[in-house]
Amino acid sequence: MKHNNQSVYLTFNDLVNEYALPKSTIYHLIKTQNFPKGIKLSKQSVRFKRADVEAWFANREKQSKGVA
Repeated sequence: MKHNNQSVYLTFNDLVNEYALPKSTIYHLIKTQNFPKGIKLSKQSVRFKRADVEAWFANREKQSKGVA
């Protein structure tokens, strides 16, 4: 499934590569429930909705500017 030449769903590695987030940061955010919930496809496979991740980043940006 593609949208504007980008996948609608992101793998964990996509998060690391496309958003320059260290794996340890992503794991911490997921563990503390401060990151969009992933969709578990199997025991070792999770996908994240790109729209959810982008909205999360936009919200974090607003918070960092004191606008939230």
